[in-house]
Amino acid sequence: MQRRSFLTGAASLLATSRPVFAQAPASPALPNTPEAYRILFEAAVKQHGFHSAILVVRRGGLVIAQHGHKADARGPSLIGSMSKPITAVAVATLIRDGKLAFTTPMSKALAGFFKSHGPPTDPRFAAVTIEQLLVHRSGMLGNPDGDPVHKIRQDRAMRGEGDRDVPQLVLGEHLKHPLKRDPGTQASYSGAGYMALAAVIEETTGKPYEIFCRDAVFAKLGIARPKLHPDWRVLGASGGWFIAGEDYLRFLDIFDPAHPFLSDDTKAWIDQAQTKWNPVNRGPWISLAANTSAAVGRWRVSHGGGLNSHARDARGRRTAAVIESTGYRMADGKSVFLTITPAVPGGHPGFKALLADIAKAHATVTKIS
Repeated sequence: MQRRSFLTGAASLLATSRPVFAQAPASPALPNTPEAYRILFEAAVKQHGFHSAILVVRRGGLVIAQHGHKADARGPSLIGSMSKPITAVAVATLIRDGKLAFTTPMSKALAGFFKSHGPPTDPRFAAVTIEQLLVHRSGMLGNPDGDPVHKIRQDRAMRGEGDRDVPQLVLGEHLKHPLKRDPGTQASYSGAGYMALAAVIEETTGKPYEIFCRDAVFAKLGIARPKLHPDWRVLGASGGWFIAGEDYLRFLDIFDPAHPFLSDDTKAWIDQAQTKWNPVNRGPWISLAANTSAAVGRWRVSHGGGLNSHARDARGRRTAAVIESTGYRMADGKSVFLTITPAVPGGHPGFKALLADIAKAHATVTKIS
């Protein structure tokens, strides 16, 4: 029987009432081998009734667990906001090559865009810098502010235009709205900020966003398969990548300080970003889109993703982007990719419980070969 893709049979619109989830059974006894991850994955699928799920675990540079439920664990998944670190790293390559700086303002980085589309409604946007966009401190409307980018993209998808990656057009619509706050002040998680970075990439390189990321990031890492999801390319730089779990974890390896892909200047910037906007911060921070921690080792990085979008494709057929996902890499090299359907408001409790079990299994699993 042919295995279904991760989005086949995606969940319909969520019910207004919250679903009832089963009580947790007693934890199974776990071996000290990678079999422990399979046991925990299958137990979670059975307990929580995931519609589909994929788990990939990488340790010591090797995939040691790869499991799918009604999905191909080796195939690509739509990853939602986990796309943002891909965009951020693509920008970092332009900084490494001297084509941009962390402090480059939009008045310079998007000069051609403004010439074609006109100036932004809020003149403060011209002073927004690359690094402010990277760490969600641009002052643009973010998720907590009702970021209109979501409606802009959803409307395009409902018109059958979800297969078009048009960051400059989406940004132009968004910039009709004023900034919520002064650039460089309070953080607000912003998908629109990453559409702005995609527009910067296109103006700086003269290439479409997707092509540049594939050439400058994935090809250099020997990763050949990633692309924007063909039905949801409109999500683009902030949510549209379609990538296998193993490939995403290989991508996260560039956050190993010993990895040569990021420049020394960028690595120093990641460290400095912890306290640049909050000099007394001793906790996690945002770096190249990633949630970053220095609690153990130099960096632990992670990003989650969540989508519950429904539309019609260019032929009028129903299409859906419904996932809850995460990818993380610990400072010791252990990394995890997990994605499930359905998506539940506030986060699926089974997703959170499985992540907690996986964290425990990292200590239990002592034999990986």
